Amino acid sequence: MKFVPLQQAMALPVVAGLTLEFPSGRGSLDLHRQPPPTLLQARDWTPKGGKKLRKDSGVRPSALVLAVFRSELALRRTLIEPLLQKYGATGDVDLVPIVLNDELGPLECDFVWVNPKQRLPLDRDAALAEYENPQNRHGSRCVRVQELLWGPGREPRAVLFRLGEHPDVVVAREDFALDLAKVTMQGLAPHPAPYRSDTKGADMDFRKGYQMHLGMNDFYPYADAVAMPETAPAEVSSRAAAGYFRLYAGAGEPGDREAVLACPHYAHYLAAAVDCDANDDTGAATLRHPMYAFLYASQVDHSPRDDTRLAAAQHPLSALAYARYVDGGPHPVTERGANHPAIEGSYAQDMLAAAKWATWRAAGEPVLDMMAAYAPAPVAARPVPTIAVAPTLAVEVPRYADDATAADAKPGHAPVAAEVRSDIDEFIGKGLELVGLDANATPQAVVAALHTWVDQLQLGQHKITKKQQVQMALGCALGEQLHRALGYQWAQVADKQQGGGVALVDPQRAVAVYVFVIAERMLAAKAKHNGIALTYNMLVAGTLPPGAKPGAYAALT
Repeated sequence: MKFVPLQQAMALPVVAGLTLEFPSGRGSLDLHRQPPPTLLQARDWTPKGGKKLRKDSGVRPSALVLAVFRSELALRRTLIEPLLQKYGATGDVDLVPIVLNDELGPLECDFVWVNPKQRLPLDRDAALAEYENPQNRHGSRCVRVQELLWGPGREPRAVLFRLGEHPDVVVAREDFALDLAKVTMQGLAPHPAPYRSDTKGADMDFRKGYQMHLGMNDFYPYADAVAMPETAPAEVSSRAAAGYFRLYAGAGEPGDREAVLACPHYAHYLAAAVDCDANDDTGAATLRHPMYAFLYASQVDHSPRDDTRLAAAQHPLSALAYARYVDGGPHPVTERGANHPAIEGSYAQDMLAAAKWATWRAAGEPVLDMMAAYAPAPVAARPVPTIAVAPTLAVEVPRYADDATAADAKPGHAPVAAEVRSDIDEFIGKGLELVGLDANATPQAVVAALHTWVDQLQLGQHKITKKQQVQMALGCALGEQLHRALGYQWAQVADKQQGGGVALVDPQRAVAVYVFVIAERMLAAKAKHNGIALTYNMLVAGTLPPGAKPGAYAALT
């Protein structure tokens, strides 16, 4: 049984001046000037080819076939419904009524948006395709497909569906595709294999920008700067693939579900295509990968949750996608997660357009999972450490220490100069802004965000140009959390061995934490160690450096 991607007759002339009206009064769009991200660039097609129509031509489109704009089907109900019934495929698609208007008013037609319900994954053991990591084809992104093939017992049950890795590709069973070509007079036709640019039809190379048109265009200029990890090691992902396809075929074996849950990619499709519902185990499995946490929320839960939002926020692209497609608006967690130099400003721009995106989504537009497959070369992801919670302070103390008193065993500090205090106050705010938080965030939340930001920097996901200012911001923000959580104070320490300097001193003056030295080490060009969380957790636990005793000002750098 063969399955083929659909393509449109690219020679169809464009119909200018049409608007599409969503059902239930959800608004309308000018399809010529502002097509929705996945929907129509309206085309009028007749057996003779017709001609390009203009607003001022006075000619109304006959609209025999309203064909696809790359990925979406909009056809007459009288054309598609009998064909679906013939193949017993009425349950494979949603037929969403749409209204077309020109300058003279609504067109008298029965157009429907034909939206395939299912997204099914590629059989990576059978398909002729290229992968980012050929040694881990099940765990890395698919970058090019030459021919869609499914092995015996793995064939899709749907007659019409979207390719899961790239849902802009609408796939049909070959006999259905040939009949569809007949009723549309070749307006829609099977895409001949191999899918290459030197044959009829578009090249199915998913690294090319023109394939990335599903409302995600604005993400791809940033993709090279924000790498995405693989979903699982090769051996794990290969076992997951075998288990998934057995479960999909209804021939599951003991241990298959556990094997599938070890790989977020196949765990997502286990929920979406086998369980057809959310479950605790599939949900937990997808939380291990930021993009699949987003996909689970958008395509399985169909609603936001705190755990999926937090997991998606661990990568800037999935954080941005979660805000746009799941929350439909801003949230502090995704705002912090989307904070990345390569996509600066995109979060705010998306939120300004949130109402427009919500309109399209409410009209039934499928949330898209194409970004998961378009992830650039994988990098190792670091786990987020648990941040200790400090006991509540009995008495709040001033941010800055006064002169050492005669009672101090070793009067080793002086007050911080007024101009330096002003700088510290300013850069505390800049440090919080760096990680997308404000002064209301708890100390442990701020430390977690600082640690994550440093991880991302060391993995190449941030680029800094003003290193000294970032060092100040990072050091001040960390120091402020020591003050808030543990009562440490800023002081000018006179430590001869360390050369003295501004540091945080504890109430007993046993330790002096040189936060700017710590920040400098974290920001070094080849730094691989992140000590932000370790430093904070150690101090919360009362673990101090050697020689730390009251009045000793033992240096921690």
